Amino acid sequence: MSTTLDLVQAIINKDAVETETAFNAAMAERVSAGIDALRTNVAQNMFTQQAVSEEHNIYEATDVDATSKHAEHIASADTDDEAKKRIAKVPTKHLQAAHHWNLGYSGSEHKYKKHVKSELENRGKLLSSSESSKRFDEAFDISEKNWIAGAIKKPGAETAAAKRAGMSTHEYMEKHKHDSGKAGKRARLGLTLSKLNKK
Repeated sequence: MSTTLDLVQAIINKDAVETETAFNAAMAERVSAGIDALRTNVAQNMFTQQAVSEEHNIYEATDVDATSKHAEHIASADTDDEAKKRIAKVPTKHLQAAHHWNLGYSGSEHKYKKHVKSELENRGKLLSSSESSKRFDEAFDISEKNWIAGAIKKPGAETAAAKRAGMSTHEYMEKHKHDSGKAGKRARLGLTLSKLNKK
């Protein structure tokens, strides 16, 4: 405080050397206080795990698209470590849904599903299969019509591609489900929708 008063007094006296000295002292005091505050904050948070932000834990029909994007982002990771980093950033409710839906893949368990399960266990948020089915199947049924309508941008594209390849639509989708880009997305979506038709 006295350094600020010294600065004001030096300005009033029009003493350039004293003004510079007082200004530097005032700035040094403020910078020191700021660094001390940062040091305290860093020390408190250094060994605590940063919590994933959770807006709310109710899974709604509007969450289906977000879950799909998170699952696709996780599934596209090249390494286990990269997948784990991506998984750690996903909100719990979307992670639970991605786990329930096997990261959007049909057939055998996706290779990163075990990492999703581990992260949910660490958060204490792993659901039993019955809880998971109740929560996510219900939300998916509610959003199914809107989600399907929004997801299918070119109706008949898979059927046309399968005919060009001389395969059945299902064979074509199974062959291309792990492809990157639009072909893979369409194949995975088609397989998911075919499972829904069987229910």
